[in-house]
Amino acid sequence: MPRALAETVALLSLVATLGFAVVRPRGLPEAVVALPAALPVVMAGILPVRSALDELRSLGPTIGFLAMVLVLGELCDREGLFAAAGERMATSSGGRPMALLGLVFGVGAAVTAVLSLDATVVLLTPVVFACAARLRLRARPYVYACTHLANSASLLLPVSNLTNLLAFRASGLSFARFAATMALPWLAVLGVEWAVLRRFFASDLVGRGEVVDASAGAGAGAGEPPPQRAAPRYALAVLALTLLGFGVASLVQVDPAVVAGLGALALAVPALRAGRARFTDLGRALALPFLAFVAALAVVVRAVSQAGLGGLVQRLVPPGSSLWALLAVAAVAAALANLANNLPAILLLLPAAAAGRPGTVLACLVGVNIGPNLTYVGSLATLLWRRVLRQHRAEPAIGEFLRLGVLTVPAGLLAATVALWVMLRAYHDGHHGRRHAARAGLAGRGHLAGLRRRRVAAAAGGRRDHPAARHPRRGRRSGGRRAGRAAGPRPAGTRPAPGRTDRRPVRPGRQRAARRGGGAAQTRARARSRDPAAVPQRPGRAGGGPDGRGTRRRPAGRGARRGPFPARAGEPRPGDPLRRRPCPLPGPAGVA
Repeated sequence: MPRALAETVALLSLVATLGFAVVRPRGLPEAVVALPAALPVVMAGILPVRSALDELRSLGPTIGFLAMVLVLGELCDREGLFAAAGERMATSSGGRPMALLGLVFGVGAAVTAVLSLDATVVLLTPVVFACAARLRLRARPYVYACTHLANSASLLLPVSNLTNLLAFRASGLSFARFAATMALPWLAVLGVEWAVLRRFFASDLVGRGEVVDASAGAGAGAGEPPPQRAAPRYALAVLALTLLGFGVASLVQVDPAVVAGLGALALAVPALRAGRARFTDLGRALALPFLAFVAALAVVVRAVSQAGLGGLVQRLVPPGSSLWALLAVAAVAAALANLANNLPAILLLLPAAAAGRPGTVLACLVGVNIGPNLTYVGSLATLLWRRVLRQHRAEPAIGEFLRLGVLTVPAGLLAATVALWVMLRAYHDGHHGRRHAARAGLAGRGHLAGLRRRRVAAAAGGRRDHPAARHPRRGRRSGGRRAGRAAGPRPAGTRPAPGRTDRRPVRPGRQRAARRGGGAAQTRARARSRDPAAVPQRPGRAGGGPDGRGTRRRPAGRGARRGPFPARAGEPRPGDPLRRRPCPLPGPAGVA
């Protein structure tokens, strides 16, 4: 098939898949069009069957983990976790709009980080609606906080978003390292969202509400909060252990889907026994049509990438991990997410970003997670949130959504990317500083102490019993361990046997840098090594050899000089124990 035709077919398949997912006429599942759209690109040869199977095989663990997290969130809802959180927010806020917004921020960020953004949109948003209705407050600031936090607050953990799972596998980082690196960007974008939402909805965050609940009972007067529902401690304990298990599983190379499945099983068994859930409910929570849509979309995006769009995206991703490079990567990812949804965007960007450093992958993640707050089509979570609002007859105006996105997205991208750059620099400096100290044998002892130890090791003349020669790395660098094994301790005033070369070779760059005498000194040194008698004597120099010239050598080790050089007062002579290479000249007179 011609390349132009292949690109056209692949792009049309992608547009049809995303368009149907956005509109979803009559509530049909996204897979209704996604699966048929993936067949033409494979049957036409745009994407070989083997490549399509490889893509599905590599995406299989991610899809399995997503399924287990969806079940885990549904079971937490049936345990009463979200209802208890709503009641606690209503009573703790005391009817103050600003306090309620802060509680929604805290609960929304925690739910997004632990149970993924879908739980925030589908399960927390209705609870926030009910909480605002109980307090007789306007719901706009709180429901907008839900959708913005569902995208922006999903930066923290690999389990917070499907895009995080894909980026996590491509980055090569551990679970703990990923969370530690993204903690500061997560806090930075939360600060931006809080500042902008508080100012944007200032007219709605005024006054004071009151608790209105028909089930409060006769003993509760007007304005008195009803008794709080007890928090489901078992569900909270299972969530905490599951989150801890994610970190442990990353260290022992266990797939996170296994940990998520164990957490879901721990909640499913009591729920099934108590009748709070049925097997059909668990089957619906798996969302098999949505999982099929994700798999088909991955195949279509792979075909689009191979048809030619992948090369274009790769040219748009700048190399390096400087601040400007990370900002450019985040901006490209955000723009691509708003044009083609964040899931195809991360699938297109990862092959180019994974070729660089993990910082590039994380910058892509910042763009595809924060950028979707600009438009409705940016992420599937935003589309789900819009559907929830339609059910509550509170669909937001497009203009209002866009204005809020224009205020939050650029500022959030800038703050999160700068924070990411700071974390990468801190990790890079700390890691390389510790590695340098370990290589030089200076960890926790100070640089000057290390220099002193190396000089003492060089002066030891290769003795095995010297303390500085006991460490393998320092021994190799100083030559003491290798020389001691080869020749053993050497008495003072003796030279090695002819033909012995028991010292590591020195790099030419260091050798040239060590010869400070310039070109003439090098020429004389080479001539003297070939024919000592052919080198004329220079008056005024201390005679140490047959030609009236002295010789000097630096102690063995890194930067040691190769070949004789003019000696200085107090420096070693050819007969000194520091001499390790064979010396064809007789030793200077008067030296033992």
